[in-house]
Amino acid sequence: MICLNTTTRVRKGIIINLHERLKLIRGKRGLSQRELASMLKVTRQAVSQWENGYTYPDLDNLIILSDVYEVSLDIMIKGTD
Repeated sequence: MICLNTTTRVRKGIIINLHERLKLIRGKRGLSQRELASMLKVTRQAVSQWENGYTYPDLDNLIILSDVYEVSLDIMIKGTD
């Protein structure tokens, strides 16, 4: 399980948004956008849009992301346990 303690949740006093958290966790798991997209059966562009804050993953994809990343939904969405 990936630990996102307060030092990784806060960047220069600003709480990291969901899109930044998604990108951070994907990087910690060593996955490319293309690899993640393949696992979720979405396009790489969809993953890019999530990570850039243009759109958000739907609930089904959030649950799958939680499983793939081995991170609770609370941590992924709110940044806390």
